[in-house]
Amino acid sequence: MATIESIHIFPIKSFDGVAVESAQLRENGSLHHDREYVFRTESGAPVDSLKDKRLYQVRVSFDQDFRYAEFSMPGIAHAPRTTVFDLHHQVAQVNTWMSAALGQPVHLTRDDARGFCDDQELSGPTIISRATLDRVAEVTGQPDVPRRLRTNIVLAGMKPFGEEMLRDQPFTLGDLRVNNSAPVLRCAVIKRDPESGEPTAKFAENYRHFRQQAFAADPSLNQEDAGNYFAAINTAVDGAQRGAINIGDTLEMAKRVAADTRRER
Repeated sequence: MATIESIHIFPIKSFDGVAVESAQLRENGSLHHDREYVFRTESGAPVDSLKDKRLYQVRVSFDQDFRYAEFSMPGIAHAPRTTVFDLHHQVAQVNTWMSAALGQPVHLTRDDARGFCDDQELSGPTIISRATLDRVAEVTGQPDVPRRLRTNIVLAGMKPFGEEMLRDQPFTLGDLRVNNSAPVLRCAVIKRDPESGEPTAKFAENYRHFRQQAFAADPSLNQEDAGNYFAAINTAVDGAQRGAINIGDTLEMAKRVAADTRRER
């Protein structure tokens, strides 16, 4: 029986998350406060950690309501002073601090209703199993795998890549109702050290090799996906969401909702 082992919320897109005991659901199925903010360049594009490694040097911590955030750059010479900001009322000051940290003009934008998830069609929380995280950390030699993948929900009681067996299957976790899911195709970010931004040698190669071996040894996994650079699943929710998820909630398989009763996007 699979249960929720941990829940993480990532208030600012591309930065570290915060472990929580429970999380409220937005109407679109995403977790309240998750990816609520994103920094953008003058062109309007999200700040890209693949193009600017200085983003990895910035640390952000939050109060329990995710309103106040402390920004710092520990160990970096001539960095802006560590400062706590009110994210609701000191946006201009946050912009000044982060622009100085990154050496380019950037501005903070907010979407409290939906958040800035990568896939608005699969807008629910991302999910991975503890077994997948542990085995990937083992074969790559990188214990920081959870920080690289930035997944919302970790499930205990599943085998490695067992989360991918939920693909196209409706299920519930607490009050979260998922009607569909799909594996997450990963970009080059996950092979970078979350502290320095430097690429980890052979991370992608070792991960792909392990994935192919794991799928070959388990016929119940979708063999067509063995060679894909997948890790975790995105989820599509069933209708407008209400309620919360909590550590300890159990994964329950559900009946598929008829197409004409699903919420249109």
